[in-house]
Amino acid sequence: MLLFAPTATPAPVTDALAALWAQARNQPAIKGKLEGLGMYPPTRYASRDSLGALLKAEKARTAQLVKKLGITPV
Repeated sequence: MLLFAPTATPAPVTDALAALWAQARNQPAIKGKLEGLGMYPPTRYASRDSLGALLKAEKARTAQLVKKLGITPV
């Protein structure tokens, strides 16, 4: 499960939210509930930079696919 905030959100705010979320998701009751739903913390994309790189790559990949398939807005 990943959390997102608007682009203009100040870094100290997103850092605080990330820290609180990390604390919450590691509490046994919450961790168990999330795992029961098939949701596991994505350790590979735990940092802002690694998640940003993933999203940038996925956006480019998806744009190529949309263009290749000729998908247009309705």
